[in-house]
Amino acid sequence: MSVSEQEKVRLFQCERRMEIILAVSVVIETGHFFMVVTIVFVVYYETYHIRERMKNL
Repeated sequence: MSVSEQEKVRLFQCERRMEIILAVSVVIETGHFFMVVTIVFVVYYETYHIRERMKNL
């Protein structure tokens, strides 16, 4: 059973689209990771300073 050239091209295009979708997904997830890390850092930083101010009162 041989695969026609048209089928080979279609399969290659599908594979290429999946690679692009995967790359975009990785970029989005990396951005989300850094966003969460930044939020956690800011919250920790603020609570630390609030605690320090409360000690000085």
